[in-house]
Amino acid sequence: MRASIFLSLLALSACSSPRGDVALRPFGSCDEMSGYMQEMAYREVRFDWREAFDLGLGGLGGGRDEMGFSNDSDAGAPQAADSYSTTNLQEAGVDEADLVKTDGTHLFSVAGGQLVISRVFPVEEAAQLAAVRIDGQVHGLYLLDGQVIALSKLYWQAPSPRSGVAADWQPGQDTVITVIDVADPAAPEVVRETYATGTLETSRRIGDQLYVVTYRDVEVGSYANSRAEARDAVAAAGDEDWRSRTLDNRRTGQEWTAETGPACGCEDTYASEAEGGTYITTVLALDLSDTLSAFRGQAVVGHAEVVYSSPNAMYVAYSEWEEGPWGVGGERSSIIHKFDLGGGDPTYVATAEVPGTLHDAFSLSEQGEVLRVATTETDDDWQSSNGVYTLSEQGGVFSELDRIEDLAPGEQVMSARFIGDIGYVVTWEAFFGDPLFTFDLSDPSDISVEGELHIPGWSDYLHPMDEEHLIAVGMESGSLQVSIFDVSDLSDPQLSHRLALDAGGSEAQWDHHAFNYFAPTESLSLPSYTWGGEVALEVVHATTDQLSSYGRLSQPASFLEEGQEWCGAIRRSVVMDDVVWAVSSGGLSAALVEDPSALVAAVPFSGVDPCEEYYYDERW
Repeated sequence: MRASIFLSLLALSACSSPRGDVALRPFGSCDEMSGYMQEMAYREVRFDWREAFDLGLGGLGGGRDEMGFSNDSDAGAPQAADSYSTTNLQEAGVDEADLVKTDGTHLFSVAGGQLVISRVFPVEEAAQLAAVRIDGQVHGLYLLDGQVIALSKLYWQAPSPRSGVAADWQPGQDTVITVIDVADPAAPEVVRETYATGTLETSRRIGDQLYVVTYRDVEVGSYANSRAEARDAVAAAGDEDWRSRTLDNRRTGQEWTAETGPACGCEDTYASEAEGGTYITTVLALDLSDTLSAFRGQAVVGHAEVVYSSPNAMYVAYSEWEEGPWGVGGERSSIIHKFDLGGGDPTYVATAEVPGTLHDAFSLSEQGEVLRVATTETDDDWQSSNGVYTLSEQGGVFSELDRIEDLAPGEQVMSARFIGDIGYVVTWEAFFGDPLFTFDLSDPSDISVEGELHIPGWSDYLHPMDEEHLIAVGMESGSLQVSIFDVSDLSDPQLSHRLALDAGGSEAQWDHHAFNYFAPTESLSLPSYTWGGEVALEVVHATTDQLSSYGRLSQPASFLEEGQEWCGAIRRSVVMDDVVWAVSSGGLSAALVEDPSALVAAVPFSGVDPCEEYYYDERW
């Protein structure tokens, strides 16, 4: 029966409010899901072709666009560094994919569409051991129990699985999960390649559970040449056209098997009374203790713009106009869907809505049963202000505990960090610079602004040095800045030290994985670039008492051929004992932390084109 309960609810909610209840409910059947998605698609057809008529454009083609270190070692394992830096994480215990991972002896890095494995400890024996081609643009790696899991994107390309089976896969913006056995780092073997429809949004690893979030716009009818043709395409679509799919290639011994099917069941797909468009967000889970086991997951009709995960739950969020996804005025709010991860499988729990938009994942934080949120709100006249909210979820329903509103009118959130019972928010306005606000969140039902500090420039990323100090990276007067804030007195935060670097910016400003503060060596390593195009790794001596530059670590020009400079930037760093390694798609270079200008090792990547399938952050 096509007229599902969802369509009835949509009709009723249209009479009472511009947008209905944002809480999600599962579909009862595939027919119900198809009916809902078709209605969403018809609405898009009406909107698209109305706009085309109004503008005189004719047919519309195309779619819309741990902190810390480890010194663990096994008696039988290769010798490893006593201490080494690991991926910079938002939440301890929640691993994040990155361009480089290490076990203290080897570096597993991304270059030229390949996983490159190099021995780097001891430094005197540094050498490339192997390289494995990965299908698509590799955006990040995980390392666990002798396995590397690579996550990559395919942009309108046919899959090229090692099984040789691509089924009837229709190319689009797809995600690839590749599992490589690296028990012998010199002889890695691919044991699984799974393709999933939808762009890779993000991923997390908690223990032996991997969670992958994909996002897609189901473009049924988008390439039609007329309104009638678009409606016919929507009417002819079946439930398989609306559902995300996987193509799963697994190897046992030397034999490959290939299986294709839906990423999750129709009854595991959720939608709301609110207009969700034809966007599908899918949360997939894989048990890495058995990498040949099946993926499990749930899907949501709606966007995925910001994803945050605590050890217990994942939050998928997006911003929405109050009038709905196609509104042209009114304030925006953030819709936040919570998925429980306690049982291993992602399970939808509840949805929250707060005023304003989220800057990034650091605008969200869960402590105990409380979700803390920082947003920037813009009114009808495009005037902005900021807020901090505390929410509690009980029995599948979110309730607001407290809020702080009208913070820094005319400014916007540039960075946020929630650490225990304390919150920090940096806002920015072009002429007045960088206010740092401190918040007491110890009583979630009575939160308060404790202090603020106004200084020139702004901070893009805040990182805890200890309980009383933050270290930050940002900009001031066109130069890359490193700052240390004393927050021992929340009512009176102070700028303790600031260091201006001869650089125009750093990837660490928008990707915290590029920020490498390693307390054992009192060092901060940041990839940098100058306005003249020079790239390097800035190595800073950073303590709560001082900030000074150790110098810059560069890579030999021989790493790159002429014309490859654009893809040869240093992207990451790893510190092992007293040695810092700079990682790029061209190779690895190393120096002593306290003397970074004098190289002690260089490993150019062999058999790797650094510019092939090169992944770069779109914010560059």
